[in-house]
Amino acid sequence: MWVRAMYKYHTVALSVAPKRAALAQAQSQLDATLAELAAAQAKLQARLSCFCLICVCVVVCVSVSVCVLSRRIELAPSDMH
Repeated sequence: MWVRAMYKYHTVALSVAPKRAALAQAQSQLDATLAELAAAQAKLQARLSCFCLICVCVVVCVSVSVCVLSRRIELAPSDMH
């Protein structure tokens, strides 16, 4: 009886071995792809942070310009209105 179990284990191990090798190869490809993805996401995040900083600077500049212009209008002589 144990001989049959050993034979069955042997046949199953033979059929599983190529599948394990394929799994290991696929896993290594997945790891490489995930590393590329992480690098691309980091690069994108850096660019988005820079873009957000530029947007904030533009908003601040526009706000300051509006404040300066409105103050100039307030200070302008009344005959210019």
